[in-house]
Amino acid sequence: MAETAACGQNRLNRLWPMASWRAALLMAFVVLVFGFTLFVVSARIWLPTDMAAPAPIH
Repeated sequence: MAETAACGQNRLNRLWPMASWRAALLMAFVVLVFGFTLFVVSARIWLPTDMAAPAPIH
């Protein structure tokens, strides 16, 4: 029984570096998406005044 647990623990230790890289890449992706959306939303600051206003409804 102890051998089975040790084997499972060994397998988990071998897979851990890949899991940590996957978690780090996922976190970097989330931060990049957040930064990109923040840039896009705040881009109205640099637009001319008439383009930053909402579209007129006729």
